[in-house]
Amino acid sequence: MKAPSLPPPKGGGGRLTKDPCPCNGLPPLGGIRGGLQIMANYYSDHPEIGFYLNHPLMARIVELKEKGFADAKEYDYAPVDLGDAIENYKQILDITGDVAANIIAPNSESV
Repeated sequence: MKAPSLPPPKGGGGRLTKDPCPCNGLPPLGGIRGGLQIMANYYSDHPEIGFYLNHPLMARIVELKEKGFADAKEYDYAPVDLGDAIENYKQILDITGDVAANIIAPNSESV
């Protein structure tokens, strides 16, 4: 069965690769475009997740969670402001979305 051709992810995510997806014969999550497989990423393939990071209440939530960014004085890797914290959260979501889609999901049946 040939995998259906899907449009590119709306979130701008997805790297291109010529390697087949190790999904036990299932179509790859990211789809195929122009003969190249688009690797899936659960974060960038679902823009509704990013919606919450841009919600107006997120500024207050981050300020409380980051304790007013007080840790930035003690740790050089701690976020210094709202923009820095949101960028860190996006990077974490991108990495975990990639791991979930390309490592965990294809191997989930064998675990």
